[in-house]
Amino acid sequence: MMDKACITFYEVERCGFYRRGAEKPEFGNFREIVDELRKWIDGKSLGETKTFDEDAESNCSYCCGIKKGETTFLLTMWNEVPSNRGRIAMLDPKSEVGSPSVRMGEVRPGMIPGFASYYWLLPADGRIASIAFPRVHRQVGHHQMSKYVLGFLSLYPGYARTAEDTDGNLVTKGYSDGEEGPLLDNVRPIFQAPRLRRLGQLDHIRKHRNEIRKVIRKTSLTPENRQERSLLDRLFEKAGVAEARMSPGPVRIRYEVDHTPNRRELEALIEECHHPDGDTWEDTGVRLSGESSVRWFSKSLARANVDLDVRWGADDEVVEPGSLVAELEGAKARLARLAEG
Repeated sequence: MMDKACITFYEVERCGFYRRGAEKPEFGNFREIVDELRKWIDGKSLGETKTFDEDAESNCSYCCGIKKGETTFLLTMWNEVPSNRGRIAMLDPKSEVGSPSVRMGEVRPGMIPGFASYYWLLPADGRIASIAFPRVHRQVGHHQMSKYVLGFLSLYPGYARTAEDTDGNLVTKGYSDGEEGPLLDNVRPIFQAPRLRRLGQLDHIRKHRNEIRKVIRKTSLTPENRQERSLLDRLFEKAGVAEARMSPGPVRIRYEVDHTPNRRELEALIEECHHPDGDTWEDTGVRLSGESSVRWFSKSLARANVDLDVRWGADDEVVEPGSLVAELEGAKARLARLAEG
């Protein structure tokens, strides 16, 4: 069936094992690490594919599979969410990689509430593209994906040399290029894939920086996140809408300040702008003197909105990966043109 999708491109800047301060890796590259991840997940249950533990910033993520196309790959992930949202999609952690079992309904013990996310891996181009289907779920979780890959690099036995400490905890002694390679304790895994940006809009904002009169921010705060919940409590108290604290899911807010940023501040705003894939609400923008409209930073993102003919699973929650990667590969040239403006 045809579904609207939002595709956002990322540039894989660093992927592998680096000495401190080095620009080139000692070993490891994007394509090699995709192949190693495919080997590692093969034969595992989905619950065994976790590479990092939940913390204050993010919940756990799992790998549902990596489907190989003709020249590219589709990575499907499951992003865990808090279990207090009523009817929600749930993943069976005992189901096998490549055949995720997802059910809708009230959260049941042993199931993992969350949502699927999709990443088109293009090793030959050094790029990744996230695919969001707004009809099902707007957010993709790029932060979790990056954290997942970094966690894999830190733990995967093909690279990491580990041992148990006196308390029985697993510690990394160093890394090597394969099981037979020499142990190196002065390298560290790095994975960096920032959003690919079109330069025209940002160049105009930089050129007219002195004319900026307002900085505007739109964001969503999640009550389940302790730090964001604290901020929400204060905002609700100021606004006199304390009852809204009980509303489930993210809370949208918008604020603006009268300010002309200096060059360093403007670059920091551009660099730190967080825009979840497929969610048109989250954004940062500026208003120039004499202009009534806001120049949103999201307009500079390498992004394309397209219709894709894909097949869905029984519960309409997870895309059949073969259909998606085939559709993407068939439209690769067109998508690249759209993304780069």
